[in-house]
Amino acid sequence: MRRVQAVLCRTYALANIGRHAAEGFDLCATTHCQLFRRLPPESLSARLAQQAAADTVGLAIVFNGQPIQALFHANCGGRTSTADAVWGGRPQPYLTSVADPTCGTSPAWRSTIDRERLRQALHANENTDTGSRLDRVVVAARDPVGRATAVALSGARSRTVPGETFRAAISVSLGARALRSTWFLVRREGDEFVFEGRGSGHGAGLCQAGAIARARQGQPEEAILAYYFPGTQLLKMALAR
Repeated sequence: MRRVQAVLCRTYALANIGRHAAEGFDLCATTHCQLFRRLPPESLSARLAQQAAADTVGLAIVFNGQPIQALFHANCGGRTSTADAVWGGRPQPYLTSVADPTCGTSPAWRSTIDRERLRQALHANENTDTGSRLDRVVVAARDPVGRATAVALSGARSRTVPGETFRAAISVSLGARALRSTWFLVRREGDEFVFEGRGSGHGAGLCQAGAIARARQGQPEEAILAYYFPGTQLLKMALAR
């Protein structure tokens, strides 16, 4: 699985060269591009990551000869979603929805958030701000899998926002575990909002939990990547610019 992850990260970087060109660099080290945390070079994790990168040097996932948007997330909850369902935009044939039975057995999660804490978290993001009051949170639309694609917020002012925008606003203020995915049901109980859901992360592309299970079953890297990104190939590319 470490080699799979190395190929994913390399492919994503190749596909997004120049994303921050106006700022003088290609990619940032946050979740906007790829989250990067420097490890002590002598640590086991750092050595294993370096070995995985060396073992797969030059390998990338390509579609029609070009590196793909190699999206990945922690746990799909049983099925991935298409990227256009999650964020909008043009559909990509390799970012489709695939079943992942291993993750379908993952335990559901439950999160209870105090109404005022939730209001403050949403207030910190201009896209989700409901002003001085938060009364209701309702899933207004879902994709075919069941993930929330639109969330209606009612309070001092009302607005409807994309599901991932809603999740991101909560994660920034309250942590990623406060709302693990957009595959959830929500209800208000007094001065609390209760979220019950499945999976972890945005749900598009490769599911890391499912990929780990496939690797433990002995599936090769190429087969794992082809399953989550149908129609793609694993090829060696020239990395020099």
